Amino acid sequence: PGAGPRRRTSVDAQQTIAQLEDQGNRVIVNRQSSSPLSDASIVGIRQGSPIQEYTWDLQRDDRILETVGHVIFVDVK
Repeated sequence: PGAGPRRRTSVDAQQTIAQLEDQGNRVIVNRQSSSPLSDASIVGIRQGSPIQEYTWDLQRDDRILETVGHVIFVDVK
C-alpha cells in the first residue's frame, strides 16, 4: 500500500443524511471538523427518540399513534 489518495468506500455524509431524512427521520448533525458535508466521513450514528403522529385507521373511525421516524444523531468528521 502506497501513500496515494484515500479511496472512498461508502457514500458521503451528505448522501447518508439525505437518505435518513427521506425515511422520515429528523437528523441532527454533530460536526467534529470544518469539512463540508460532501467531503466529511460519518464517525457515529445514534438513534434518539421516536417521532410519533396520529393517523386514521383503515375504517377512518379511530386514530392510532404511529412511529413515523426517529431523531437520529450523526457525528461527522
